Amino acid sequence: MAKKNDTERPKAPAKATKRRQSRSDALVLFGKRLREVRLARGFRAQDKFAFGCGIDRAYYGAMERGERNVGLLKLVEIAVALDVEVGELVPSIQALKAAMPRKSSKS
Repeated sequence: MAKKNDTERPKAPAKATKRRQSRSDALVLFGKRLREVRLARGFRAQDKFAFGCGIDRAYYGAMERGERNVGLLKLVEIAVALDVEVGELVPSIQALKAAMPRKSSKS
């Protein structure tokens, strides 16, 4: 038995898939540190905190996952919302050195 509407609808073009950028180890460390400080300051809900900062929740979540390279002004906004010094949001230099790839020097 035929359906009422036998005409075929054209299929939507396939969506272009974004290649997920590889996450820098330093950004992942920063995101972990950001989460630690947020939780320590009593902000349990990531989305509510992001809203309070005036930052899109998806963008903020990507920062904590190490998928976004945060600009200085955004970092200042987050520090102000958390009532901490900007430097408290940055991982220790030892952790960053361990995460950064070694560059070979040619002599």
